[in-house]
Amino acid sequence: MPQQTIPYDLRQHANTYRVTVDESFRHETFASDKAWLHLIPCRYGHIYVHGTNVLGAFASGSRIATRLLSLPGVTRHQVGNGEASVTFPLEMLDVVADLLRAKKRRKPLSPEARAAAAARVAPFAFKHAPNSDTSGALPRVGDAGSASA
Repeated sequence: MPQQTIPYDLRQHANTYRVTVDESFRHETFASDKAWLHLIPCRYGHIYVHGTNVLGAFASGSRIATRLLSLPGVTRHQVGNGEASVTFPLEMLDVVADLLRAKKRRKPLSPEARAAAAARVAPFAFKHAPNSDTSGALPRVGDAGSASA
């Protein structure tokens, strides 16, 4: 029986980058457990698993593809008119992610930062008019309380 290769798990980088599942397999219940289906979405493409010690990247623009292909250690896998698919070693993940502008994972705000942000936008918050109904409901046309000509 042939030995099964275990692919690299991109979820190891989930604390830095946003890791999603390939959109074609979102309907499957087992998709989140399959390491081959994980990818890091980027502004100019995405990064995916290509093997046990190799990652792949798709660049969706000719300029970004040219810059990606010029990096040392990046090998061409497939090149089209305006896009390129490349492979690279694991050690180059941060370099390729910066070039493709990988989507970073949002960090939750600390209570101090949340309070500072609320204080910063407080002057721009909507305020109620004096002596007004604060329910927010507007009178309907034809109601007894509305003015009629």
